[in-house]
Amino acid sequence: MTRQYMIGELSSMLGEVLEEVGSTASAPTVARLRREVETAAVTALGAPATRALELIDRLCRESLEQGDDATFTRLAAIGSEVRTFGVCAGLLDAPPRAWRPADDPVPPAGVSSPVGDAHTSNGTQQHSPSHFHPEVRPWQ
Repeated sequence: MTRQYMIGELSSMLGEVLEEVGSTASAPTVARLRREVETAAVTALGAPATRALELIDRLCRESLEQGDDATFTRLAAIGSEVRTFGVCAGLLDAPPRAWRPADDPVPPAGVSSPVGDAHTSNGTQQHSPSHFHPEVRPWQ
């Protein structure tokens, strides 16, 4: 990817965030981060990309607290785009291959476990992310 493309793409995504926040108190923060991206060296884009994800996460939480489902959905989609772009461009680390609850022990080699909804020993239900293929065994 060219320098201009990487900077332009990340800047464009931050522009989408800026459109979502409008004239709220977060707008200057988004605008500053966007300017930082536009003036940064490509080798230094990892830190602003990480801050963009953190900012989008905070904005998503705020929109949920305010009961604004539509804004949350749009911001979450933008956050997903930033994350995917950042990983593909080498700006961010790839996510772990699979998610596992902290209290879920790793099964021994050769033991399969269903992927999807599972009930824990205390009766609560754990949900695995829906994007996992049924054949994926996270511990292998």
